[in-house]
Amino acid sequence: MTEQKSGRWSHAKPDVTDLPSDQFLKSLLPKVTLKCLDVESARRVADEFPNRDRGGTSNTMEVDGDTVVITYIDKMWPYDMANWAGEMGLASDSDSAKVIACL
Repeated sequence: MTEQKSGRWSHAKPDVTDLPSDQFLKSLLPKVTLKCLDVESARRVADEFPNRDRGGTSNTMEVDGDTVVITYIDKMWPYDMANWAGEMGLASDSDSAKVIACL
Protein backbone atom coordinates (compact mmCIF):
# COMPACT_ATOMS: atom_id res chain seq x y z
CA MET A 1 0.00 0.00 0.00
CA THR A 2 1.40 3.39 -0.96
CA GLU A 3 0.23 6.92 -0.64
CA GLN A 4 1.37 10.09 -2.33
CA LYS A 5 2.88 12.85 -0.20
CA SER A 6 4.27 16.09 -1.60
CA GLY A 7 4.63 14.69 -5.11
CA ARG A 8 6.67 11.67 -3.95
CA TRP A 9 5.50 8.14 -3.36
CA SER A 10 6.16 6.59 -0.01
CA HIS A 11 5.00 3.48 1.72
CA ALA A 12 2.11 3.99 4.08
CA LYS A 13 3.12 3.06 7.59
CA PRO A 14 0.84 0.65 9.44
CA ASP A 15 -0.79 1.83 12.63
CA VAL A 16 1.39 -0.12 15.01
CA THR A 17 -0.69 0.80 18.04
CA ASP A 18 -3.30 -1.76 16.96
CA LEU A 19 -0.87 -4.68 16.73
CA PRO A 20 0.18 -6.87 19.65
CA SER A 21 3.93 -6.52 20.19
CA ASP A 22 4.78 -10.01 18.83
CA GLN A 23 2.82 -9.37 15.62
CA PHE A 24 4.54 -6.02 15.18
CA LEU A 25 7.97 -7.58 15.59
CA LYS A 26 7.07 -10.40 13.18
CA SER A 27 5.97 -7.81 10.60
CA LEU A 28 9.51 -6.42 10.60
CA LEU A 29 11.17 -9.76 9.74
CA PRO A 30 12.08 -10.54 6.12
CA LYS A 31 9.79 -12.82 4.11
CA VAL A 32 10.27 -14.95 1.04
CA THR A 33 7.76 -17.10 -0.83
CA LEU A 34 8.25 -20.65 -2.08
CA LYS A 35 5.88 -21.63 -4.89
CA CYS A 36 5.11 -25.33 -4.70
CA LEU A 37 3.75 -27.62 -7.40
CA ASP A 38 0.22 -27.55 -5.96
CA VAL A 39 -1.77 -26.91 -2.77
CA GLU A 40 -1.11 -30.40 -1.43
CA SER A 41 2.64 -29.97 -1.94
CA ALA A 42 2.59 -26.70 0.00
CA ARG A 43 0.75 -28.40 2.86
CA ARG A 44 3.32 -31.22 2.85
CA VAL A 45 6.17 -28.71 3.08
CA ALA A 46 4.54 -27.12 6.12
CA ASP A 47 3.74 -30.47 7.76
CA GLU A 48 6.79 -32.56 6.89
CA PHE A 49 9.76 -30.17 6.73
CA PRO A 50 12.23 -31.84 9.12
CA ASN A 51 13.42 -28.59 10.78
CA ARG A 52 10.04 -26.88 11.03
CA ASP A 53 10.40 -26.33 14.78
CA ARG A 54 13.83 -24.70 14.56
CA GLY A 55 14.04 -21.04 15.47
CA GLY A 56 10.92 -20.62 17.59
CA THR A 57 8.78 -17.64 16.62
CA SER A 58 11.46 -15.96 14.49
CA ASN A 59 11.39 -18.58 11.74
CA THR A 60 7.83 -19.37 10.66
CA MET A 61 5.90 -20.53 7.62
CA GLU A 62 2.32 -20.13 6.48
CA VAL A 63 0.58 -21.89 3.61
CA ASP A 64 -1.26 -19.62 1.17
CA GLY A 65 -2.69 -21.82 -1.57
CA ASP A 66 0.21 -23.38 -3.47
CA THR A 67 2.70 -21.00 -1.85
CA VAL A 68 4.57 -21.20 1.44
CA VAL A 69 5.28 -17.78 2.96
CA ILE A 70 8.50 -18.06 4.96
CA THR A 71 9.34 -15.49 7.64
CA TYR A 72 12.87 -15.79 8.92
CA ILE A 73 15.71 -14.31 10.91
CA ASP A 74 18.15 -17.13 10.12
CA LYS A 75 18.82 -17.30 6.35
CA MET A 76 19.48 -21.03 6.59
CA TRP A 77 15.77 -21.57 7.43
CA PRO A 78 14.37 -20.67 3.98
CA TYR A 79 17.50 -22.05 2.27
CA ASP A 80 17.08 -25.47 3.89
CA MET A 81 13.32 -25.46 3.28
CA ALA A 82 13.64 -24.59 -0.42
CA ASN A 83 16.42 -27.13 -0.90
CA TRP A 84 14.42 -29.84 0.87
CA ALA A 85 11.21 -29.07 -1.07
CA GLY A 86 13.13 -29.31 -4.34
CA GLU A 87 14.75 -32.61 -3.37
CA MET A 88 11.40 -34.08 -2.29
CA GLY A 89 9.73 -33.02 -5.56
CA LEU A 90 7.31 -30.64 -3.82
CA ALA A 91 8.64 -27.56 -5.63
CA SER A 92 10.36 -27.22 -8.99
CA ASP A 93 14.11 -26.72 -9.10
CA SER A 94 13.65 -23.23 -10.54
CA ASP A 95 11.20 -22.17 -7.79
CA SER A 96 13.55 -23.52 -5.13
CA ALA A 97 16.45 -21.65 -6.76
CA LYS A 98 14.43 -18.40 -6.70
CA VAL A 99 14.14 -18.63 -2.91
CA ILE A 100 17.85 -19.32 -2.54
CA ALA A 101 18.72 -16.44 -4.89
CA CYS A 102 16.66 -14.02 -2.76
CA LEU A 103 18.80 -14.72 0.26
